[in-house]
Amino acid sequence: MILIGSPAVIKSIGSVSVEVGGHVITSVDKIKSLGLIIDSELKWLDHVKLKTREGNSVLWSLWPMQSSISEFNRKLIVNSYILPVISYMSVIWGTANTAIVKLIESIIRRSGRFVLGLQKYDNVKLDITDKLKWLFPVNIYQFEVLKLANAIINKTCPPYFYNYLKLEFNLKNTRNKEYVNCSHPVTKYGRRCFSYNAILALPILNNIDCSSTNGKVFNSKIKKYLLDKQLKHATQINTSDFECTCDYSCIDDVVNSVIM
Repeated sequence: MILIGSPAVIKSIGSVSVEVGGHVITSVDKIKSLGLIIDSELKWLDHVKLKTREGNSVLWSLWPMQSSISEFNRKLIVNSYILPVISYMSVIWGTANTAIVKLIESIIRRSGRFVLGLQKYDNVKLDITDKLKWLFPVNIYQFEVLKLANAIINKTCPPYFYNYLKLEFNLKNTRNKEYVNCSHPVTKYGRRCFSYNAILALPILNNIDCSSTNGKVFNSKIKKYLLDKQLKHATQINTSDFECTCDYSCIDDVVNSVIM
C-alpha cells in the first residue's frame, strides 16, 4: 500500500496500517507494479535509475567487444536489449522533471556512441537522429501518448477506455504555433496525467495524414514527424556550435598592448 501526494501531506498523515483478513498492511514509500516502480511523490526517479542501471550493465559488458562487432549488429543489440528496457512505461514516467529524464537521454547518447564507434565527448545527437532513427525521451513520451490516444479515439483499445478521453477543447493559432485551449489542472499531478497531456499533443495530428486506421501505419507516420522535428532541432544546435562570432579584435588588442 502506498500513499501518493506532496511531501508535506504524506508527512502530516504519517504511516498508515490496514488490517485485512488478519494481516496488517503498512504503507510504504514505493511499490513495484508490472515492472514500474511507483514512488509516493510520482517523481519516477527510482524507476528511471533502475532502468538506467540495467541499460548501462548491458553496455559495459559489450564495450570491450565493440571493435569485433559490426555497426549493424551493434545497432541490432541496442535496439533489442537496451531501448526496450529504458523506454518501458515511458507513457507514465515521461512526465518526470528534466533532470530525471536526462538520465535516460544520457544512456541513449552512450548507446549511440557505442553503435557508431564515437568517443566519450563526441557530439552524437545529430547522428542518433539522422542515422540511427532513435527518439530522445521527450519525443518517446509524445510518441507513446499519441499511440495510446489514437487507439482510444479510434476505439481499437479495450472497451473500458472508449470514453477515457474527453475531447472538449479548441485549437488556437498564434504566429509561431498551434496550441490547445482547454481547462488546465490546478495541481502538478493533474498536469502530469495522461488525459491532459494527450489533449495537448493532439495538434500534432493536424500535421500528418491520419486517415489510415492501421496502427502500424499511424505509428510510423508519428515517428517520422517526431524524428523530423528532432532532426531540425539537432541541426540548429550543431550549426550554432560551429558558428564563429569572434572577429579576432581581442587578439589585436593583446598584441597592440604588448607592442606599446
